[in-house]
Amino acid sequence: RAGGSYTVTSTDAIIFNTWTGGNGTSAMYLPTTTGNEGRIIRFKSDSTIAANKIVQIRPDDVSETIDGATSYDFDRSYDGLSLLCHDGEWFIIQKKEK
Repeated sequence: RAGGSYTVTSTDAIIFNTWTGGNGTSAMYLPTTTGNEGRIIRFKSDSTIAANKIVQIRPDDVSETIDGATSYDFDRSYDGLSLLCHDGEWFIIQKKEK
């Protein structure tokens, strides 16, 4: 929901993004890359995610990036993303856009 946030836990492997409430942006924080080398986290959105209902994925540590960017926006229905933690960064290894 708008203004909400979630921090990915050490046991999360696949995270299904669904939206409730009005328009806005929600934040999802990736764990630090320290201690997560080789970890893969997958994200999927359902029909409730849209251009005005955005889930923004961000590294919790502001010095880390996702493919060199500070964040990745889920802003369309039925998108998917797989991230790999490697060498102090998060890398997009697979992306599905509807």
